[in-house]
This record gives sequence, C-alpha cells and structure tokens, in this order.
Amino acid sequence: MTTPALNQAHGMKNISVEMLESVKDESSANAAEYQEYLRLDDHFQGPRKKKLLWKVDSRVLSVLAVLYLIGYVDRSNIGNAVLFGLKEDLKLTVEDYNNALMSFFFTYALFDIPSVLLLKRIGPALYLEIAMTGFGLVTLCTAFCFNKAGLVFILSTWYSTYELQTRISIFYAGASASGAFAGLLGYAIANLDHKLGYRAWRWIFGIEGLFTVLVGLTCYFFVADTPTKARWLSDDERNYLVLRQKYAHGPVPQSSTLQWKYVRQALCDWKGWFGCIIFWGNSIPVYGLSYTLPTIVKNLGFSAAKAQGMAAPPYIFACIVTVVVSLLSDKYKKRSLVIFSAYCGTVVGYAILISTSGKTHLTGVTLFGVFVTAASLYSALPPTMAWIANNIEGQAKRAAVLAIVPTIGQLGGVIGSHIYLSNQAPKYPVGFGVSLAAAVGCGLIGTLVMRYTLAYINRQRDKMSPEEVHARYTEEELTDMGDKSPLFRYIL
Repeated sequence: MTTPALNQAHGMKNISVEMLESVKDESSANAAEYQEYLRLDDHFQGPRKKKLLWKVDSRVLSVLAVLYLIGYVDRSNIGNAVLFGLKEDLKLTVEDYNNALMSFFFTYALFDIPSVLLLKRIGPALYLEIAMTGFGLVTLCTAFCFNKAGLVFILSTWYSTYELQTRISIFYAGASASGAFAGLLGYAIANLDHKLGYRAWRWIFGIEGLFTVLVGLTCYFFVADTPTKARWLSDDERNYLVLRQKYAHGPVPQSSTLQWKYVRQALCDWKGWFGCIIFWGNSIPVYGLSYTLPTIVKNLGFSAAKAQGMAAPPYIFACIVTVVVSLLSDKYKKRSLVIFSAYCGTVVGYAILISTSGKTHLTGVTLFGVFVTAASLYSALPPTMAWIANNIEGQAKRAAVLAIVPTIGQLGGVIGSHIYLSNQAPKYPVGFGVSLAAAVGCGLIGTLVMRYTLAYINRQRDKMSPEEVHARYTEEELTDMGDKSPLFRYIL
C-alpha cells in the first residue's frame, strides 16, 4: 500500500529529475551558444569587425547623437531666450526664473529611472518617438506662454565595454555641439525680433520646438531597437552582436533582464554613489554655464544678437576637445587620470573668469577662460561615465547604475540654475565660486578618493592566485559575484 508520504517523496523525486533535465538542457544550449560565439568572434576580426562597427555607428550612433543634440538644444535655449526679453515679457523675477530652471531637474530625476524601464519594455524606437515629440511640443508651447539616461543604455546593448567608451564621447559631444547650434540659431533668429508682433525669444522656442516635433514623429523609422531587430545586419552579424554581450566574460551567460534586484544591487554599490558625486562636480558648473554663457558674453560689451554668435566658438572647441580626449583615454586605457586632468582645467578656467570678469580691458582673457572652462567641463563627463561602466560587472546591473548615476547627478542642475544671480553680473562671485568649489570638492577630490580606493581593492585581490580562487568558487558563483569577484580588477 502506497502511503501519502511515499507519494509525496515520489512526486518530489520526479520534480527533481525534471528540474535536473531542464538544467542540463539549458546548460547544453548555453554551451552550444558559447561555441557559436567563439566561432563568430574568430570570424569578426580585423577588417570584418571594423566594417561591422562602422555599420552600427552609421545606423545607431549617428541617429542617437543627432537626437541628443536636438534635445540638448531645446533644453538650453532658455539661456538664449533671456537675452530677447523672456523675463521682461513674462514679468519674471530672478527667483521666478531660477525656479523655472530648477523645476526641470526635479522632474528629470523623478522620471529618469522609470523611463529607462519603459524603454526596456516598449523598445527604443517607440520610446524615443514619444519622448522627442512630447519634449518638442512642450518647447513649442513655451513660445505661446504669456504670464528634463536611457540613450547610454541603448548604446550598451550594441557595443562591447571598450568600444562603448569612444561612442559615449561622440554621443556626449552632442551636448557641447548643441551650445554652438543654439548660439548660431539664436543669432539667426534674432533678426525675427518683433516680426508678426512676437519677440525673438518666442521665435526661438517656436522654431526649435516645431523642428523637434517633426524629428520625433519620424525617428521611429530610423532607430533600431536591438541587434535582433536590425534587418540591415546579416544573420552572422546579428548573432555576433547578441552573443558577445551575453558571453562577454566567459561561458556562463550574464542576465540581460533589467529586474528590480539589479536596481537594488546598483543602489547598494558605493561606486555608483561616488560616480554621482563626481557627476555633481560637472553638472553644477556645466548647467550654470550653459544657461548663463550668452549673458556672460553680452556683459563683455557685445550686443544681444552678437553675444549669441560669440557663444558658439567655445562650444565648438569643447566638442573637438571632448572627442580627442576620449580617444586618448581609450587608447591608453586611462580613466581617472583623464577625469582629474579635465577638472584641473576647469579650476584654471574658473580662476581666470573670477579674476578677469567685469574688466573690459581684459575681454580677450575672459573669453580664453570661457574656452578653457567649457572644454574642460564637457570633456570630463564621457570618461566619468565610461569609468563607472567599466567597473560595474553584469549587463543588467550596469544598465541600472547607468540610469541611477545620471538621475542623481543631474540634480546638480538644481544648484547650477540658482547660483548665477543677475544682480551680481558681470562678476558673478556666487556663480563662479560655487562652480569652482564643485569642481574641486566633487570632481577633483571625488576622483582621487575613488581611484585610490579601487587601487587598494585591486592590491588586496592580487594576494589570491587564480588557482586559489577557482578552488574556492565555481564559474557560476564567480559570474554571479560580478565586480565583487576576486578575479575582477577595477580599471583606474
């Protein structure tokens, strides 16, 4: 007679056998996939790999860079609009204007992480169409007003760790290029001042907003969601791009699913928080500069229209420096040294601005300080994001960190939008002083502390040989440990 206990034990045995068979089948499938990845990795070497990356650059990176540039132009155009009567027409006090700038950063931070999760669910093409069109409509509607991490995550699904860094630099160069575009557009639109009864600031928001809406409505047809959906890739190219992400660190596949547990891991990782601090060393001064640069140039004695054009060259110079610095950073595999050097340049730039602003006989020196400051600030951010991404192991956790760091880091814009007070022009002691303090306290010191802490951890891990590590842990355990694995070495 069969007892219930025996039936239960027999059932558990069957379940265990089924589970073992399932694990075995999954392991066999992973092994086969890994062998296919090794074959494709051997195939895509030299010219074949360069050709594939060029194809991805032209179809993915170029589109995202243009979208980022347009979005950044819309984000910073309020600084140009101020020169053409925005505050006077809307009867905004200094506090009203600063609060308007501040409100952007709170909503930006509030929706940044949920937006990355939404991007993962509905795909980049549809997500970017909704985001670009919506932001364009807001910009457009601002013209008739009478009384802002996800893109880095998209890039991380297409490029490997060291390929990603140069692409981030090109991508972020759009931020500095946007300043040049905004200045040149503002200079051109200045001729429309009082046309049809509208001030130039309304034309700035209206024209730029309408263009963004049109781009947003069409970008769905140009953005490729993932390599698996890219019809312009061959089967081998598509499989290679997918499998090299999955098996980037050995035969045990990494999870690419962005789950809440990876968000929790990211929130508990000290490197992400230090990344936020270093990010503040950039976001506080860079947003203050982008919103105030046209006014700073105007205070040197130029007209409002000419100040728009004169604000473009520093951004063009910053764009070039950003790409060159990032290429050198990739070539020599240096991150903290490049970041530290960029913040040193920022200190020099602000020291020049503090000592020469308001002195009309030193206009050329002040402009030189603007060039140095802009180039240093914009060239610091790409290696910062690259450094953080390099030192977070696991695709899903890395995606979560790359969402959290900009979210918290962008809050520096709340401070940056409040420190340049119009009644302190043209010397801006609070604006320049706080920016300098952020660059030193958050940028320079934060970089040094993180660099030497990572170096200390590397030295501690060097004390255990690879044989000892493998004797103590399985491959699955080491993969699951991510950057906490004794075999993982942090990039400095």
